[in-house]
Amino acid sequence: TLSVLMVCSYNQVRSVMAQLLMQRALVDTDVRAVVRSAGFADGGRPAMPETIRTLRAQQLELQREVLNHQLSLRCGVV
Repeated sequence: TLSVLMVCSYNQVRSVMAQLLMQRALVDTDVRAVVRSAGFADGGRPAMPETIRTLRAQQLELQREVLNHQLSLRCGVV
C-alpha cells in the first residue's frame, strides 16, 4: 500500500485540498494508498471555512482527523 503525505504550513487549505483530491484520483484509478495531510507551523488550526465550502462543492468531505494534523519538522540549510 502506497503512503502519501501532503504538507503545507498550517494544514488549513492547500494540504487538505491536495489530500482529498489525491484520494479521489487514486480511488478512480484503483490505486491502494493511504493519503494524509499535515501542517508544520506552530499553532495548527482547523481548515478554513472557504476550504470546506470549496471541497463540498466538489463533493469532497473532510474527516475529523484531517482538521488538526500537525507535524513536528526540523528544517535546516546545508
